[in-house]
Amino acid sequence: MYISLDEISDFNGVKEKAMELGIIDNAYLIPGNFSTEYAKYLNMSDIPRYIMIDIDGNVKNLRMLYPSTITDFSVYGKN
Repeated sequence: MYISLDEISDFNGVKEKAMELGIIDNAYLIPGNFSTEYAKYLNMSDIPRYIMIDIDGNVKNLRMLYPSTITDFSVYGKN
């Protein structure tokens, strides 16, 4: 899942980029900046940020490594 937290003045441009990257079905735009309640909830202060969310929508890890650096996802378990 890709989440963008940003001040967006051109929503259509963001949507076109997500379509170009082939991530439109799993991309979510959260309007605002780092001072929003959503950013505070996720303790966001910088980007990019990778967050693990389980199948039930629970936040499991707020500071995941870059996916390309993980060689064994099984260490993160299914709980």
